[in-house]
Amino acid sequence: MTTLDVVFPLLQAPRPEQLQALGNVYSIYGIRRIDLDEKQHRLTVEIDATRLTEKTLAGVLRQCGIHVGEPLHLTQV
Repeated sequence: MTTLDVVFPLLQAPRPEQLQALGNVYSIYGIRRIDLDEKQHRLTVEIDATRLTEKTLAGVLRQCGIHVGEPLHLTQV
């Protein structure tokens, strides 16, 4: 397993219903941890890179209504 932290900039603060949808993302195989930093306006998601790509992850987040930009950086954990 290759674990990566993918950091996305938040383009808009998530609303309560978007945060609830974000909680359902844990059911997707390969997502290990989600950290929302509202002060820094970023979302960090730890993924198993052998199961999920950052491009697919961005699509999943956007389907939840979370407005994210392109990943700022990837860090292997």
